[in-house]
Amino acid sequence: MGRYGIDWDKGEKNLTDEDMNIIMAETTKIIDEKNTDMDTLSGAFYDRGVLFEIKKKYKKAISDYTSSINLKNDFWAAYFNRGRLFALEREYDIALSDLNKAMQINPDDQDTIKLIGHVQKAKQIKEANEKEANNG
Repeated sequence: MGRYGIDWDKGEKNLTDEDMNIIMAETTKIIDEKNTDMDTLSGAFYDRGVLFEIKKKYKKAISDYTSSINLKNDFWAAYFNRGRLFALEREYDIALSDLNKAMQINPDDQDTIKLIGHVQKAKQIKEANEKEANNG
């Protein structure tokens, strides 16, 4: 559940552009404040990262998830989301590193287990295609 009472897994599809712009402005204001505590700041970076992800601004989302992780290195959801985005960018080794860290933090999460399997398979396919292209 995000800072704004939004269950990002379920509620993001119900957000209007206006809602997202308001939350984006509020999270940016929190990030820019000088005396924000680390947990609040980490959460603000995370929430803004989710918004960037929804808007398909993946590099900005990855940057905000990284900032969130740097402030709170046991933030499972930030590792999971960043890993998922690295997988979408076909950066499979980095994705697996993040997803394995997410797995260490939350070892029973079935979504993480499934995603690791998918990323490993995608990595194998990419490597086989590269090998074939180099031999062809």
